[in-house]
Amino acid sequence: MKNRPLLLLALIVMALPAHAQKLYKIVDEEGNVSFSQFPPAEKQENVVVDDITVNGGAQSTVVEKLDGNYCGEIKLPKRYANSSTVKYVEKLDKQRDRWRTQLDRLSQRIDASNQSAIKRGSHQSRYGSTSQNTYYQQTINSHSEQVRDLRCAMGWVEKELASTDGAAVMAENKKELERLQAIRDELQAKLATQCGDLPTYDPTVRNNEAVRKRWYDCSKQLRREIDRVEKAIRNV
Repeated sequence: MKNRPLLLLALIVMALPAHAQKLYKIVDEEGNVSFSQFPPAEKQENVVVDDITVNGGAQSTVVEKLDGNYCGEIKLPKRYANSSTVKYVEKLDKQRDRWRTQLDRLSQRIDASNQSAIKRGSHQSRYGSTSQNTYYQQTINSHSEQVRDLRCAMGWVEKELASTDGAAVMAENKKELERLQAIRDELQAKLATQCGDLPTYDPTVRNNEAVRKRWYDCSKQLRREIDRVEKAIRNV
């Protein structure tokens, strides 16, 4: 009776442990392939067992280069001397959200790859031993490297925010934004009370141009003040 391959297990890369692991690819005498987290309990005749190294370190390290700091292939944001603390903190906060989204999407791709491997194994697909081993090794290494770099970048940005007291800056920024918005709303209400709404342009209406001119004359000073506040809001 011919030996059958061991039950296929998912490629365990979602967790990406801090140390190297091995996955075992088992090819029976008929060329059927299965993957396992564990080696066969007993040596079986005409069954080939190869191992695939999963090197999923927790995170890569920050490296300083001529044009800035990097986590692997990820270039970290740089703070310039003339940039405000508020703008820098906002930039870091937005970049952290982007990296978190990338990490979530990468995890989904890894999960989809695992499910695909399970499906292929359940149908006893035939693959060349060397080529399949190389393919999975390259895929796992690529995914692991990307995850380590993203974790490094997110860890760096958390430390950078803490060193600049990012939470306090963001809170103060929000408070200032709310103050300016309240001033703008008050000015707009005052404009509506004193001058009303801007008359619609309609050359067929008698004295339409004169009516609109009176509105512009009435609202001139208030509109200037509103424009200054709007500019300040955009710069917060």
